[in-house]
Amino acid sequence: VTPVTVNPTPTAPTISASGSTTFCAGGSVDLTSSQLTGNVWSTGETTSTITVSATGNYSVTYTDGNGCSATSAATPVTVNPTPTAPTISASGSTTFCAGGSVDLTSSQLTGNVWSTGETTSTITVSATGNYSVTYTDGNGCSATSAVTPVTVNPTPTAPTIGASGSTTFCAGGSVDLTSSELTGNVWSTGETTSTITVSATGNYSVTYTDGNGCSATSAVTPVTVNPLPTAPTINASGSTTFCEGDSVQLTSDQLGNNVWSTGQTSSAITVFATGSYDVTYTDGNGCSSTSSAVDVVVNDLPVVTFTPLDTVCEQADPFTLSGGSPVGGTYSGTGVASNMFTPSTAGSGTFGITYSYTDGNGCTSSAQSNIVVEDCSGIAELIENGISVYPNPTTDIVYISSTYASLSSVKLYDGSGRLVAELSKIEGIVQFDLSDFARGVYSVEIIADGHQFHSRIVKQ
Repeated sequence: VTPVTVNPTPTAPTISASGSTTFCAGGSVDLTSSQLTGNVWSTGETTSTITVSATGNYSVTYTDGNGCSATSAATPVTVNPTPTAPTISASGSTTFCAGGSVDLTSSQLTGNVWSTGETTSTITVSATGNYSVTYTDGNGCSATSAVTPVTVNPTPTAPTIGASGSTTFCAGGSVDLTSSELTGNVWSTGETTSTITVSATGNYSVTYTDGNGCSATSAVTPVTVNPLPTAPTINASGSTTFCEGDSVQLTSDQLGNNVWSTGQTSSAITVFATGSYDVTYTDGNGCSSTSSAVDVVVNDLPVVTFTPLDTVCEQADPFTLSGGSPVGGTYSGTGVASNMFTPSTAGSGTFGITYSYTDGNGCTSSAQSNIVVEDCSGIAELIENGISVYPNPTTDIVYISSTYASLSSVKLYDGSGRLVAELSKIEGIVQFDLSDFARGVYSVEIIADGHQFHSRIVKQ
């Protein structure tokens, strides 16, 4: 008899998975047989555990020591594909200045997780960094975008403004404002130089932009321009055209803070000289205005001369005064009426005669000369004795005539008693030429028929 042995079929192995058998591409799952040995997987592998990364139905066949086999139930594995990686679009430049920002938007409306942890489709970025977004599809499979770098440049140090002088001044003045930065400046006025000249009230600032295009603005520099006060006016106490020796008072309508063109600081000045006069008024802000000039004309006094007068006889006839220059003036004094001098009216003595002349500007000057009036009564004696001396006064020739047949002698003496001329045994009219004689009173001695007569001759 031949014995026959029928070995039993072993128990079919079971498969256990290390995790989910449905996953995304790039993932895997470990499948493990319930038998430690004798395994042949549907992949051909013979280990007790295999790693699966592809979609498929996986089984394992176990063969025991008798060579009998049993195959496990199939374990299906599903590998879902990786979705298309999302893309990032930026709302503007991804390089900007501190204080700015850019919006980054995923190409996927949902399923986003940004590198910042945010899950919206769009995020706003204001810091330097590399930004990406991961999209997860309905299968839970993810893809990550390329990195979008964002650069945030720092704000530069704010510039400072320096002023060339006081920032409070008067209209018509100015101040230079200078930025601490040599280039990259834009002033609040729109100017782009490093220095600007300011002549108006306002708040001035400058914005500096660096090489990255980032800007910082200075603190405001206030400038105050005070208006000029109303110019003062000058009032004159009288005519501003007058004669030398007179004056006019000029008065500012401002009671204080006056400086005249003469340097005086009173509210009123007295002017004696020709010139243009103005006054500058300074208000409480130190701002000044100058009046219109007032022209003062001081006319010179005319130059008046009066040829000195000499001596005349009280018994002489009235005569017209002369010798004053310029011609056209008037004479005044004792014995003078209508420019005529009457010796008998004045009487004996020395008298001051004044000559006054007024020019076309109404300016008057005077000069004085003395006239001596003497008692020439000897002339009457001569007349009584038939002797005439004429003209007397004279300027050149003097004549002496007599009823006597002849004159024994005629002598002429000057004021000091010195004999200056003499004629003897004269018949007819005697003639003395006094043209070259000095002006003054001369004594004449006449001897006729044993008689001696004396008189005086006035040489003008």
